[in-house]
Amino acid sequence: MLYRDPTHAERELIDLVERGAKTPSGRTAVHLHLSQLMPAHRPPQYLRIAARLFAPMESDAGLRVFSMSNGDIMIIGRDMPEDEIDRMIQRIKSLFSHDPLTWSDADDEDGFDPFVTWYAFEVDLDELRQVIKGLLADAEKRRRDLLKAPPHAQDLTPEKLSGLLEGLGKINIRHHLRRQPCVRVMDRKAVILFEEIYTSMADLRKAVAPETDLFSARWLFQDFSRSLDRLVLTGLPRAEVVQAPKRISLNLNLETVETREYQVLRQVLGPKPVVLEVQLIDVFTNLAKFLKVRDQLRADGDAILIDSLTPAMLGALDMRQLDPDFVKIQWASDLAAPGHPGSGDELGDIVEALGGDRVILTRCDTELAITWGLTHGIYTFQGRFMDAILGTVSINTQPQLAGVSLRDFVRWRNAVDNATRHQCPHPQALDAVQEFASPPRRGRAARAPVTPSGTGGH
Repeated sequence: MLYRDPTHAERELIDLVERGAKTPSGRTAVHLHLSQLMPAHRPPQYLRIAARLFAPMESDAGLRVFSMSNGDIMIIGRDMPEDEIDRMIQRIKSLFSHDPLTWSDADDEDGFDPFVTWYAFEVDLDELRQVIKGLLADAEKRRRDLLKAPPHAQDLTPEKLSGLLEGLGKINIRHHLRRQPCVRVMDRKAVILFEEIYTSMADLRKAVAPETDLFSARWLFQDFSRSLDRLVLTGLPRAEVVQAPKRISLNLNLETVETREYQVLRQVLGPKPVVLEVQLIDVFTNLAKFLKVRDQLRADGDAILIDSLTPAMLGALDMRQLDPDFVKIQWASDLAAPGHPGSGDELGDIVEALGGDRVILTRCDTELAITWGLTHGIYTFQGRFMDAILGTVSINTQPQLAGVSLRDFVRWRNAVDNATRHQCPHPQALDAVQEFASPPRRGRAARAPVTPSGTGGH
């Protein structure tokens, strides 16, 4: 089985340090101890994003950035722009602001910051060598463990991928699709801004890969998701929901926009705008493609959305440079906890600078999420709480739905396959309500009157 040698970065780092030791003047190493973060606070995508933040400095300042196999980051350079590096470190700290490791202040009396260590080659070379040897020893242990480990039955392999792709062709993909409205709160009413159509990966996995971890190999899963994109786009034209009043959003890979299947669906939709939802890590992986697709979508009257952000990520990254039409922030209940870094005015300032009409708060399962979002200048929401409000209003205002339970209504409305929708005694009632009385807006949100037809200020 092919694998990436866990010692590769450490060995390359040692080689660079030893070469730099011959001319140590002005050389510096900066060590970010991300491996010391609590496991729940350092998901792999965050570690990749943290490393990517330094990418512009590699060309502008001649730095070398190493992502260690344990998750740490090491930066090596000569005449390093220390103020700029320090500003970037503060942005990365905000990315991991949930973790106590980021709470220390380097300006305290002892000047100790457990999150980062600076080494000057002229003074700290021996200590730096010992640290890197320790990193290499740990990486070599991981390498030995990897070679000894028996193959995991759950891993996604090229052979299994071939079988999964064959299985995809045998299913009705519409059974595994769901939709969910994004609702914009205005001064006197709430309106559906667009309907997201997405794949229920839990259902799909049961159907085609019950014993396989689809996410165990990122690049193989990428191949799987490209095939899934094409299957979804092929199945959607026969789904009634694409004729619903509001525009739709689709979770797709960037390159899928250039496929024949996408163009066919685009023709079926006619003048109705489309919102393309992409993951931040995919944006960083191919920034040129993102910019090209963004501009192409806008030229066609469509929009692009960067998905799965957190308040910390929004604070660490300057989204104005990527200039998406929308961003989605994931709600978590601890955001409302007193003293949480996301509970202050900083997030409100960031939202206001980006534009409140661009920001969507998703995974809103309680009223608390809506209240928190409105307080921070966010007034577009998605989640089960909004589904329940829309369902309640629909049942209470349409006599033909008398006796229908809220649970059944939400299940029928969220379905994409026509058979499930037609379990509703009056399927046309599922999309009858497109606006309803909104909760009162407060705080920063009240400053920004919006219209439901906007596309993020463009």
